[in-house]
Amino acid sequence: LGRRGRIHVMGLHGTITQRVGLLTGSGGTSTDEFSREFDEAINDRDVGAILIDVDSPGGSVFGVHELSQKIFEARGRKPIVAIANSEAYSAGYYLASAADELWVTPSGMVGSIGVLATHVDWSQWNENQGLGVTYIHAGKYKVEGNPDEPLGKEARAEMQRHVDRYYRMFVESVARNRNTTPEQVESNFGQGRIVGAADAVRKGMADRVGQFVDATLKLQSHSPSLAVRKRRVSLHRH
Repeated sequence: LGRRGRIHVMGLHGTITQRVGLLTGSGGTSTDEFSREFDEAINDRDVGAILIDVDSPGGSVFGVHELSQKIFEARGRKPIVAIANSEAYSAGYYLASAADELWVTPSGMVGSIGVLATHVDWSQWNENQGLGVTYIHAGKYKVEGNPDEPLGKEARAEMQRHVDRYYRMFVESVARNRNTTPEQVESNFGQGRIVGAADAVRKGMADRVGQFVDATLKLQSHSPSLAVRKRRVSLHRH
């Protein structure tokens, strides 16, 4: 990654989290670190275009909305192209969709537009092990949703409320990024499923199918057919 002529190539790889310290396993991308590198590339006069190489299953919700907004607001300053090479799922798609153009490799896939949260109920395992867990707490809802008891209706409703809030942010941002409506995103952009390259272009989730080298050559050619989208739509709300 890095500079290829006047193109600054940025990697959006692996699990996405807000901070480096939260990355686990074989690696991932910090939205904070990516944001700093993006700012440097946008403000560098020697950089003529930005190419975002995306290969991510998604990640945490934190920091993603803000970074998507930053990429979108940079449209018009210099060409910004993202390429799903080969996966741009969930948070990865949230960010990739903010670029001027979104490419998908022939074998690549995009989508998984949705939000999930999990609750693990350890109460039966505790009972089988002869364990009893007692929480001493202050604050009515402080231990709500704890893993040592079944998830109650009120706690489930509260978790669902947060999931719905993040989902609405996701859908509205993608609608803005792709110049469409939230209704179209919800009905036609996979409904949480992943979508193959050709279908993604047909549905309006991406702009074209091509390989990484094709996107690089396109930017290097400074072709006038590269559409640098202006901020001409606002965030759709119901």
